[in-house]
Amino acid sequence: CPYCGGGAIFQGWMTLKDRCPNCGTLFAYEDGYFLGAYAINLIVTELATVALVIWLIAGTDLDVLPMQLIGIGLAVGLPLFFYPIALLTWIALDNTFHPPGASSGRQRS
Repeated sequence: CPYCGGGAIFQGWMTLKDRCPNCGTLFAYEDGYFLGAYAINLIVTELATVALVIWLIAGTDLDVLPMQLIGIGLAVGLPLFFYPIALLTWIALDNTFHPPGASSGRQRS
């Protein structure tokens, strides 16, 4: 948890619990809260994919088909792998700029 440091905040790889089981903080306290996390996920993973594909083109002697398959695999796989990290990064950024308090809308149980 970005607020208390506790663990077990994910139900599965792609599913964040509504509240922290340790401190009770509500993670998504408004509709559309995680849109920034989706943007972080897309930007970071696709820039990494482009950088790796450029390196494959410039630094290796692979044929075009293997490079395309690697690029497609990275473009699909990296966002799935990085998704939980992007969620926690977004919550931590929000916590940095909008600390929990009476006016933030976050509720603790």
